[in-house]
Amino acid sequence: MRTAVQSVGLLLALLGWVLAIITTYLPHWKNLNLELNEMENWTMGLWKACVIQEEVGRECKDFDSFLALPAELQISRILMSLSNGLGLLGLLGSGCGLDCWRLGESQKGLKRRLLILGGLLLWTSGMMVLVPVSWVAHVTVQEFWDETLPEIMPRWEFGEALFLGWFAGFCLVLGGCLLHCAACWSPAAPALGRYAVAGLQDHGSYLENGTAQPQQARGRSRAGSGSRDVLMGLVFRKATQSAALVLALLGWVLACLTNYLPHWKNLNLELNEMENWTMGLWKTCVIQEEVGRECKDFDSFLALPAELQISRILMSLSNGLGLLGLLGSGCGLDCWRLGESQKGLKRRLLILGGLLLWTSGVMVLVPVSWVAHVTVQEFWDETLPEIMPRSALFW
Repeated sequence: MRTAVQSVGLLLALLGWVLAIITTYLPHWKNLNLELNEMENWTMGLWKACVIQEEVGRECKDFDSFLALPAELQISRILMSLSNGLGLLGLLGSGCGLDCWRLGESQKGLKRRLLILGGLLLWTSGMMVLVPVSWVAHVTVQEFWDETLPEIMPRWEFGEALFLGWFAGFCLVLGGCLLHCAACWSPAAPALGRYAVAGLQDHGSYLENGTAQPQQARGRSRAGSGSRDVLMGLVFRKATQSAALVLALLGWVLACLTNYLPHWKNLNLELNEMENWTMGLWKTCVIQEEVGRECKDFDSFLALPAELQISRILMSLSNGLGLLGLLGSGCGLDCWRLGESQKGLKRRLLILGGLLLWTSGVMVLVPVSWVAHVTVQEFWDETLPEIMPRSALFW
């Protein structure tokens, strides 16, 4: 189990490091959609700005001056570059300290120190990704709601690289923590329970053959009933774990579908029954009998209602926590032979996985219930004219 935790931590850290590198060089930290010219979109990164036009395509230009950039972009360049370097050093150090790596098998203390150092470097690398991404997002929100600017002036909004950076930083921090924790765990001593199991098996064979000793034959009935109770308890425990994991897997798949389906709200036009509108967290669609379905992504995240903004964040976090919970609880199942000698660790993984899945479920129920509550309030709003169409819940 110790080796498995190290491998999972290293894979998460590797994924986060690759995504952090992509985030550093993607020119999509900010997006600018011009309402007066919908055929032209602007994007900005740490190194260059791009304009996307339907007729010409994409044209990018590097920034002429580093010192002329805003402070958040200057610091973000430095922190993201340092994060990429520290992440590489952390991956090399923790990779050399893995138990499954035969290099330096006789120097257990050195490998343990390398694993701890690599975990700390990866954790630091993740924090150095989260800080600039969150800082740029904070400045973008402030500028978007700046009342001193005229309303007709276009505003910068969140780009795709910010969400990618948050996920990359989370993977790096989690991978570093797992590697550090795995290094602090001491290898489990050989289990002594096998001798007791062997004794019970020998005792069972004596009972089956009818050759039990007198003192064993005296307690035959009590031993038989006790063995059956223990066996039934183990079967019930494994069946409960399997059923719970299947239910959690089903819930996680449905939560992922709920996150991306554009059917959170429906709008039926009584004056035009041939046209129906649907809305989700990421896009809105119109369904017409003649044309079919046409969908369009929301232009601005910050311009969305508060319930849709929070729902996006909570649903995305729920999907991530649900995946981690499934992996943790799956490794802690009794029917999984990996780490059979470390019962305490498997039990802790099962508890941690259950808590993560419970949290993931709550983070699905909250946004869904919030959107339903707002929809009901708007549906029965007496201040709106009766002829105005109302959104309805989609089941």
